[in-house]
Amino acid sequence: MARFTNAYWRFERRCSRPPTRSQQFSARHPVLIGTLAGVVMLAIFSLTSLDAGNGVAHSILTPLLGGILMGAVFTGSCYLERRRQQKLFHAGADGS
Repeated sequence: MARFTNAYWRFERRCSRPPTRSQQFSARHPVLIGTLAGVVMLAIFSLTSLDAGNGVAHSILTPLLGGILMGAVFTGSCYLERRRQQKLFHAGADGS
């Protein structure tokens, strides 16, 4: 398994371009990106669930859970991007 992992990272280093400014920003500020994405999704879900027929729990919990979930997904992907950039562009010459 380690052989395949090392081969993947060698291939990725050879084929990768330096990260763009937006990729660098997201890797530096993953919690901010996740919070912003969560707030935006919370607002969108809140606007779509404002219906007189829905119960209070449905009108509050659905947007809240959707915003938290989307924030967590964005934060996680930013942390993965940070890890990828560290591995590719800040690795030593030994390939680790």
